[in-house]
Amino acid sequence: MKYIFLFGVFLIGFENAKSQETKPNISAKDSTIQKPTAIIEEDDYVKIFTRAEKEPKFPGGAKTWAKYLERNINIKAIKKDKVKQGVYNVKVRFIVDKEGYVSDVIAVEKPKDCPLCVTEAVKLIKNGPKWDPAVQNGRNVVFMGYQTITFSVE
Repeated sequence: MKYIFLFGVFLIGFENAKSQETKPNISAKDSTIQKPTAIIEEDDYVKIFTRAEKEPKFPGGAKTWAKYLERNINIKAIKKDKVKQGVYNVKVRFIVDKEGYVSDVIAVEKPKDCPLCVTEAVKLIKNGPKWDPAVQNGRNVVFMGYQTITFSVE
């Protein structure tokens, strides 16, 4: 008899750092250059961040995430597909907007031997609740994150 265990790796991966532009401050009185400070333009808040001071997270944290996975995985579909025993990782990329809504969900790393694992991982992220949004300089920002979901089929 096959048993399926599901684990969600609750880490959001980052591939590219959002660099912040720095410019020196020049004093009008004596024209001396002071230490550079980070300049964040108003337009930066409409860009997609890949790093932020506070990263987006599933509401309730890791324990709630694990419960969500357990309750919403379609185990019957994977069992019907007669997937070989093994561990299958699906890495999903998605956008969390300023209000916490998830969009643009796509699997970027897919196991060849478990196509239904890919479908299930994308469905779990896409159909989930709003996330707690990312925050940069005290303001909610749009964020691109990654979530790896691990399926262990026995």
